Amino acid sequence: MAAQQLGPGERIARRNRRRMYYFLGGCVVVGAVLGGAMSAFELSERAGLHDIAALRLPPVVAVLLAIGFLAALIGIPVYSFRLIDEVKVQNNLKAMSGACLAVVGGYPAWQALAAGGLVPQPSALGVFLIAYLAMAVLGIAFKIRG
Repeated sequence: MAAQQLGPGERIARRNRRRMYYFLGGCVVVGAVLGGAMSAFELSERAGLHDIAALRLPPVVAVLLAIGFLAALIGIPVYSFRLIDEVKVQNNLKAMSGACLAVVGGYPAWQALAAGGLVPQPSALGVFLIAYLAMAVLGIAFKIRG
């Protein structure tokens, strides 16, 4: 069907889908720039995901990256609520709440297991991954559920 034969609803749906792809592409670029800057300016030879405490950055780069991460991980999701419909907003809020509860319950459970010598002590990266993975899994589950 030619573009001039599309109805107004179809044109709006196509525009919204295109805007979403641009937005997601922009998010990928922001993430790549932050990750690339972190690795490009990294001063320690032994830093990595398995030894994140060894990461060393120049102070200016550290401040700029902190601002970038705050904008990317707080600002972009909050802004994205303006771009999606009410059902998706509710699903995203439920996934974010579930991630918060996963950390609130997961951290003390992890600490108890560490106190018993069963697992290593909780780490900041581990707590971040609990939240991130819980949010991703719950977001996908709510999307599938409809």
